[in-house]
Amino acid sequence: LVSHDSHCRDVVEGLFSHRVSVLSDFDWLAQMRFYVERKTDVAGLDEARALKVGMGVFVHSYQYEYLGCHSRLAITPLTERVHRCMSCALAMHYAAAVEGPSGVGKTE
Repeated sequence: LVSHDSHCRDVVEGLFSHRVSVLSDFDWLAQMRFYVERKTDVAGLDEARALKVGMGVFVHSYQYEYLGCHSRLAITPLTERVHRCMSCALAMHYAAAVEGPSGVGKTE
């Protein structure tokens, strides 16, 4: 929990230091974002809510997948880059595979 909170703090400090002020700024788009999308029926009443996950220009509906053990995941610039590359691959209907030596955290 502490490593996740310190990562969030670093992200916010980076956004402030780069003076991000518009939603189309790359530093904002490069972060993983979560949105709640309200769906309304014909009468204008809230019918359902859908959770969306966005990174880059790719926004996908969250399907409640197994996300692994967050307490063991260390978020580094490399893992952020992998998330960006994989979300771009999904947006273009491609697949992505991580390769490298054993014990470096590919399964996270």
